[in-house]
Amino acid sequence: KTIGTAKGNESESYGASVNVDARLDERFSVGARLNANISETRGFYTVDPYTYATRTSRAIPCFDEDDLFYYMTAEGYLYNVINELNNTGNTNETRSFGMNMNVQYMPVRGLRLQSLFGLSASITNGESYASERTFFIAQKRGYEFNAHGPTDAEYKASRLPHGGELNTVESRNTSVTWRNTLSFDRLYDDRHRVGFMLGEEIRSTLAKGVSSTVYGYFPDRGKSISFPQTTIINASGTLQANSIYESMKTLLSESKSNVFSLYSNLAYSFDERYVWSGSVRWDASNRFGQDKRDRFLPVWSMGARWNVHNEPWLASSEYLSELNLRLTYGWQGNVAEGVGPNLILKIPSTLINAQTGEMMLNIKSLPYADLRWEKTRNYNLGLDVGLFRNRFMVSLEAYRKHTEDVIVYEELPLAYGIQSMPVNGGTLLNEGLELQVRGTIVRTRDFVWNLSVNTSKNRNRVDSDIDHSAQWQYARSGNLNKKGYPVSAFWAFRFTGLNGEQGYPEFHVPTPEENPEAITDVTAYMEHAGNLVPDFEGGISTTFRYKTLALSSSFNLNIGGKKFLANMFTRKSLPSAYDNLPREFTERWQQPGDEARTSIPGIPGEVESAPGSNSFHHPRVMLPVGEYESLYTMYNYSTARVVNASFLRCNAISLSYSVPPPALKSLALKNLLFTASVSNPFIIVSKEFKGMDPEVATGKQPISHTYSLNVNISF
Repeated sequence: KTIGTAKGNESESYGASVNVDARLDERFSVGARLNANISETRGFYTVDPYTYATRTSRAIPCFDEDDLFYYMTAEGYLYNVINELNNTGNTNETRSFGMNMNVQYMPVRGLRLQSLFGLSASITNGESYASERTFFIAQKRGYEFNAHGPTDAEYKASRLPHGGELNTVESRNTSVTWRNTLSFDRLYDDRHRVGFMLGEEIRSTLAKGVSSTVYGYFPDRGKSISFPQTTIINASGTLQANSIYESMKTLLSESKSNVFSLYSNLAYSFDERYVWSGSVRWDASNRFGQDKRDRFLPVWSMGARWNVHNEPWLASSEYLSELNLRLTYGWQGNVAEGVGPNLILKIPSTLINAQTGEMMLNIKSLPYADLRWEKTRNYNLGLDVGLFRNRFMVSLEAYRKHTEDVIVYEELPLAYGIQSMPVNGGTLLNEGLELQVRGTIVRTRDFVWNLSVNTSKNRNRVDSDIDHSAQWQYARSGNLNKKGYPVSAFWAFRFTGLNGEQGYPEFHVPTPEENPEAITDVTAYMEHAGNLVPDFEGGISTTFRYKTLALSSSFNLNIGGKKFLANMFTRKSLPSAYDNLPREFTERWQQPGDEARTSIPGIPGEVESAPGSNSFHHPRVMLPVGEYESLYTMYNYSTARVVNASFLRCNAISLSYSVPPPALKSLALKNLLFTASVSNPFIIVSKEFKGMDPEVATGKQPISHTYSLNVNISF
C-alpha cells in the first residue's frame, strides 16, 4: 500500500508469480512463467487539494461554529473544499495477467534452438463522480442544493434538477508475442570464438476502450441513476430539449498494432583481444500508409572492440589493469506514436449544430498516407580505463545521432478543420559526451570510501523546412522547433518596464509595418529566453564504510537550464479576495515612481474598449498576427519571469548497520541488518526561483520527502 502526499490519494497493489523450469534431458528443456497483479488507485475529481491550497487565501476559514464554512465564489455559488472532497471521487482498478512459455533444444554443442510464446492481458476500470451536493454540480443545476423543489419554476428549467455526474471508463489490452531463435556460440583452439543468431518475431497488440458520462447519479442511494427530464421549461414558459443530454454519451475505441520482425547477428573474437560484430533487423508494421516501401524498414549496425589490456606487451603492466576501445555505427528506425494513416474523428461536447440542426463530429487527426519511419544514424566511440587492479575506473562515451524524417507539426489553413497535423518534415541532430569515474579513494582494514562521479554534455538541433507556428503559446512552451535552435529552446515576450502612470507592464512588440516577418514568425517579436534542458548534468554517489556501519548518499547537479516562474496573474480580471497571491506581490507598483524600484506590475485594472462603450477589459496590445493579448498574460511569459533553473539535489541518504558475525551466533541468526534512509532531503537552488522545485512542472506539487526504516533478518 502506498499513501500519497495528499489525504485521499493512495494505492494498493497485490501480485503473485509462479516460475517452473524443467530439464527433460541434456538437450531439451522447457520453462513457464505466470504472473498476475491487481492494483487500485484512489484520487480526486473536480478538485485538487494542492492547487486549492496554493491558490486560495489562507484567511478563508474551513469551519464555523456549527459545521463547514461556505463562501460565495465569483460564479455565484457556495464553496467549501472539504465538502467537494467528501462528495467527489476517482478510482481506477487494473487487473493484469501474463504468461510465457520457453522451449529450448540443443541438437549439437554450441547450437541452440529456442521458441518463446507470450501472452499478456490487462483490464482497467475507472470511475469518477460528483454528487448533487457539490459546487461542481450546482453550476450545472443553476442553483444551490435543495434550494428549489419539483413545483418551482427554477426546478423545471434546470438541466440537472436532481442527482450528480458519473464518468466510467474501461480499457482492455491484449498482447501476443511469438519469437523463434537459432543461435550458435563456440570457441575454437582457445582463441577463435564464433557466434551467430537468426530469429523472427511476431507481435500483435489489440486495445479496446469504452467511456461514458451520465447524469442523475446518486452515490449515497445505492449508486442509483435517475436520468434528468428530457425537456425543460425555459423562462418564456415554452418547452425545449434538455441540453444536458448532449453531454451524456458513450465513446468506443479500438486499435490494433501488428509488427513482424526478422533479425540476425554475427560475432567473432580473436584471443579475447579483437572483437567484431554486426547485426541486421527488418521490421514491418501496419501503422503506415499507402506507400508499401515504407512499411518494411531494414535496421543494421556494426561494431568493433579492442581489449588493449589483453595484448602481451601490456599484460604485465602494474598500473593499467584494463584498457579497451569501442566503436559502433548503426542505422535504426522508429514508429512515431499517435500518428497514423487514418482519419480520426471525435464526438464533441455539443453534438447538434445550433444553426443546421445536424449532428457534428470534430477532427482529432487528419490522415497521413505518406507516414514514414523516423530514421536515425548512430555513431558511438567508447573508452574504458582501469587502474591499479580496477581500483579506479574511467568510462568515456562520445555519440552522434542524426535523425531524418522527424515528426513535426505543420500549421494548416482553417478550412481543414484542425489547427495542425504531424508530418515527416524535420531532421534532428544529437551529439554529446558521457563520462563516468568511480573508484575506492581510501581502503584500510576497517574503513573504505567509494566515490562515483558521472556527467554528460549534450547538444541537439532541429532543422525543418516546415513553417513553424505563428502562435506565441508554442514558442513559450518549448514546443516550437526552429531551425538552428536546440529542441528545448523557448521564447519570451520582451519586457521593457512598467508604465509610469498606471503600473501595467510594457513590451517591445513591433507592428507589421515595422517588421513584416513578425506576422508569420513569432520569434521575430519574442526573445530567445534559453533552453529548458540544462547545458550540464552530473551525478555524485559516495559510500563511507567503517566495519559493518555504512553511510551512503547520492546527488545530481544541473547547470544552465532556464524556466518561467509560476504565473503571478492567474485571472484576466481583478484578483479575487479569495485568491492566494504570491508574496512577491507585496513589492508591486503602487504609485507613480515605483517603476524605478520594481518590475512587478500593479493590481490589474480594466480599461474601456472604445470611447463611450460599455465594454471593459485588461490593458492589452495587438500582436503582429492581428490578435489582442492581455498585458498581464504576456507578463507571465515575459523575460521578467525567466529564471536560472540550475540546482544541486540530494537524492537520498541512507545509514545501515549489519550486526557482526560473532554477535549473530549468540542470537542464532545468519544475518541482521538495520537500514534507515531518507529520499529528497534537500535541494540547493537559486534564490530567484522563489522556493520552487526546478524539477517539478511549474505550479505543481513538489517532490516529497520519504523516510524509511528497514530490518532484514535471516535465520
